[in-house]
Amino acid sequence: RVNFLFKENSHLAMINVGICTVSLFYLSNENNKINKLLIYLYLFISLTNGSTTFFVGLITSSVIIIFTSYKQLKFNFITKLLIYNILALRHMQ
Repeated sequence: RVNFLFKENSHLAMINVGICTVSLFYLSNENNKINKLLIYLYLFISLTNGSTTFFVGLITSSVIIIFTSYKQLKFNFITKLLIYNILALRHMQ
């Protein structure tokens, strides 16, 4: 497999964790169908090209976000974040 941007997927994963988390936040607030489709496509590509660094970083950052600011977050965002983490865990196995 050819990696165009980075030599290893773990380098992409260090950037991708934050981008995926923000994308899930935008997805919970977005109404435009084209933007939703592009975000879902990006999240799918991130899952399929993920590395251990990505999965551990995503799960760690999600736990920290939920525990530190669960009162300020919308239920829709927390649900999407948990579903994406479950998908990431299943993809790791």
